Amino acid sequence: MKITKFIKNLEFDLIEIRDIVISLLVLSFIFSYRRVFIEGNYFSFFESIFILIFVFLFHELAHRTVARKYECKAKYVMWPTGILISILFTLFTDGLVIFAAIGFVSISYKYPTRLGFKFVGLTLEEIGWISLSGPLTNIIVALIFKTISPLNPSFFMSISQISLVLALFNLFPIPPLDGSKVFAWSRVAWICSMTLSFVLFITIPFIGILESIILTIATLITIFFLSQKIA
Repeated sequence: MKITKFIKNLEFDLIEIRDIVISLLVLSFIFSYRRVFIEGNYFSFFESIFILIFVFLFHELAHRTVARKYECKAKYVMWPTGILISILFTLFTDGLVIFAAIGFVSISYKYPTRLGFKFVGLTLEEIGWISLSGPLTNIIVALIFKTISPLNPSFFMSISQISLVLALFNLFPIPPLDGSKVFAWSRVAWICSMTLSFVLFITIPFIGILESIILTIATLITIFFLSQKIA
C-alpha cells in the first residue's frame, strides 16, 4: 500500500514535465555560464544537467511528496518572470551572481474528486514541513556525494556544493522562497537549517570521508524521526 502511494506521488502530467525540463535547462545555463562562456568548457553544460537532476529535481520531488502526504494536490510550475530575471542576472554579472527562483511547487488545498470537491486545511506547521523538505533533501544530497567524492572528486564535489547553494538560496526568508514559510512557522527550525546549510557550504571541502558518513547518518536519522510527524 505504501509503495503504491509512493509511486502515485511520483506521477507527472505533460505540462509539469515541460516545466521541469525548461527549468532544468535554464538552471544548467546559469550554473555552467562561466565555464562555458569564460573558460570555453562547453561540456560543462551537460555536466550541469546531470548535476541538477540530483540537486533541483530531488528538491522539487521532496516538496511534492510531503504535500501529497497531507492529501494536497501538488505539481511543479515554472515561473516565467523568475526565469527571465535569472537569465538577466547571469548575463549582466557574467555568471558571478546566481538568482535561481525559477519555479515552485503549486499546492492545491481544494480540488475536484468523484464525489465533489475535497478541501484540505493545512496548519502553519504542515506548510513549514512542506517547505523545509526541499532544502533538507539538498543537504542530504550534498552529504551523500561528499561521502562518495573519492570516486570522482571534482564532479561529485560540484554536486555537493551546488546542492548546498540551492539549499541556502531557498532558505532565505523572502517570499516566495521556502525560507519565508519555514521562518513563519518556526524560528528555531529556520535558524537550525540555515546554520547547517551555511556551515556545510563553508566546510564541506575540508570535511573528511568519515565525518561526512557520520553527518549523513545523523542527518538521515534526524529526518526519519521528524518524518514520523508527517507519516
